[in-house]
Amino acid sequence: MSLPNIATRRGDSGTTALWSGERVSKTDARIRTTGEIDLVLAMLGRGHRYLRAGDAFAQQLSTDFLHLQRRFTYLMGEVSTGEEGKQKYTERKEAITQADVEFIEGIYERLRTHLDESGYQFDFSSWKVSGETGEASAEFHVIRAAFRRVELMLWALHEQGFTIREPLLKCFNRFSDVLFYTAVLLEE
Repeated sequence: MSLPNIATRRGDSGTTALWSGERVSKTDARIRTTGEIDLVLAMLGRGHRYLRAGDAFAQQLSTDFLHLQRRFTYLMGEVSTGEEGKQKYTERKEAITQADVEFIEGIYERLRTHLDESGYQFDFSSWKVSGETGEASAEFHVIRAAFRRVELMLWALHEQGFTIREPLLKCFNRFSDVLFYTAVLLEE
C-alpha cells in the first residue's frame, strides 16, 4: 500500500481545511488549538519513557496515558470541525465522553491513594520548583503546564461561541491534575 500524499500544496496560500471541508486561515483559533493539542500529545509521548522505567504502578500509568493519548487525538478532529459538522463528526468518530472523564478521575484517585500510602507529605509552602525535582518530574511539570494551556485555549474557543462539549473541557482540567501528581510521583 502506498503512502497517502499529504503534500497537497493547498496550504501554501495560508489556509487549511477543517475536517468538515471548510477552508480557514492557518491562524484560525481552532487550527492553533489543534496544533497545541498535537504538541501536548507529542510531549506526553516523550514522558512515557520515565513511566516505563519505573515500578509497576508507573508502568500502569504509562498504559493509561497511552490510552488517553489515543482518545485525545479525536479531540483534534472535533476542534477542527466547522460548527455545521460537529454532530456528524461526534456520531462518526469515537467522541470524548463522560466515561473518559471518569477514567481520568479514576487515575487521579489511584495516584492520590498511592502517594498517601507511600507516606508522601505535600505542602504548597515547601513545594519544590521543577528544577529541584529531577528530570522526570520536571518533564511532567512541563507537560502539565502545556495541557493547562490547551485547556485555556478550549475555554477561549467555547467563550467565542464555538461548540466545545463539556467532557472535553473536563478531560483537560482533570488530566492536568493527574499530571501534577505524576510529577510529584516522579520527584527524586
